[in-house]
Amino acid sequence: MAIYTDWTMDVSTLVATESPMQARISTGPWILRCLRTPLLTAFLWLIPPFAAADNPVIISHPSVYAQSLSRDALLAMFAMRSQRWSDGQPVKVFVLNKDHPTHKAFATEVLGTYPYQLERIWRRLVYSGTGRAPQVCADEAEMRHKVLSTPGAIGYVGTIEEGDLNVIRVE
Repeated sequence: MAIYTDWTMDVSTLVATESPMQARISTGPWILRCLRTPLLTAFLWLIPPFAAADNPVIISHPSVYAQSLSRDALLAMFAMRSQRWSDGQPVKVFVLNKDHPTHKAFATEVLGTYPYQLERIWRRLVYSGTGRAPQVCADEAEMRHKVLSTPGAIGYVGTIEEGDLNVIRVE
C-alpha cells in the first residue's frame, strides 16, 4: 500500500492519504485558493469604478454657442484639425500640462486617446509648420481664467465651479 502526500488548507499541514483519489479530493480547498484571486479580480473589472463619474468637464468661452459636441468633434478640435466653430468663430484650444491627472483623464476618458498621442500630433504640426500646438496652462485656475477671457476658447477642468458659464456636454 503506497502513501501519497498532498498539501491542503495550510502549507504547514502535510496530510498522508492512502490513494490518489483521496489526494485529488483533498486538493479542493487548494484549488479554490488558487482561483480566488483571479475570480475576484475578474468580478471587480465588471464593476464600474467610482472615479468614472468624475470625468473632466469641457468648458468654453460664453461667446461659443455650442451646447454639446460629439467625441469626434472634440478630438478634431483638440488635435487642432478643426479650426473654427460652427458659427465661423476661430477655435482657441487650452490644455493642461501633459503630466496633470486631469489631462490624462480627459485624453483617455473623454477623447478616447492617450496623452502621448495628442503630444505626437501637436509636435508633428509644429515641426512641419502646418499648425500650432494648443496653449498649455499650469493648473485648472489658469485654464478657467484663460478660457473665460479668450473668445472662441475651449478647455477642460476636473469639476464644475460656479464661474463656469458655458459647459459643453459630450455626446
